[in-house]
Amino acid sequence: MTAELLAEDGREVSGGTTPTGLPLIGPVHRRPRLFSLMGYGGNGITYARIAAEVVRNKLAEKEDSDADLYALSDRVTSQTSFH
Repeated sequence: MTAELLAEDGREVSGGTTPTGLPLIGPVHRRPRLFSLMGYGGNGITYARIAAEVVRNKLAEKEDSDADLYALSDRVTSQTSFH
């Protein structure tokens, strides 16, 4: 007996994370108004809000006391691996 499975809905998500567990949020090198937001792991809802605030403040040229925690530029190195 063979069962046939039909998908009614589907999605694929790449759930990357960083060694620190914090996402990477920041402008792309040489593209100050193009932002990369990655490495949320299983905390996408929480970090999406934080990322929106970091990007908003950067575009408005306002200080953000949390931005350095998630800075993209200094953390993307050969030791960073997404899994």
